Amino acid sequence: MLFRLEGDSDYKIIDGLQRTTAILDFLDGRFKIFDKFSFADFGETLGSFDSKLILNMYTFENWKEIGKFYIDMNENITHSKADIQKAKDWFLAEHSIEL
Repeated sequence: MLFRLEGDSDYKIIDGLQRTTAILDFLDGRFKIFDKFSFADFGETLGSFDSKLILNMYTFENWKEIGKFYIDMNENITHSKADIQKAKDWFLAEHSIEL
């Protein structure tokens, strides 16, 4: 998921950084699946892979909205309590926002 602050033209990744990095690295040939197959090895079998990626893009008015969105999306679903606390600590340290 990508986000930007209102009035800012740059989008940033709010969730899925590791997944996004792995996909881009695979497409660029930086690693092979099972240490054997690169993206180029699949040729036409994958077709137009990039057209199958879905990016959700959000615009928020402030960092508190971003933090609340992130916590609401991940708490008790995909992230451990320790991961959620780490995110809360980051928002407090970086933006003085208590979530």
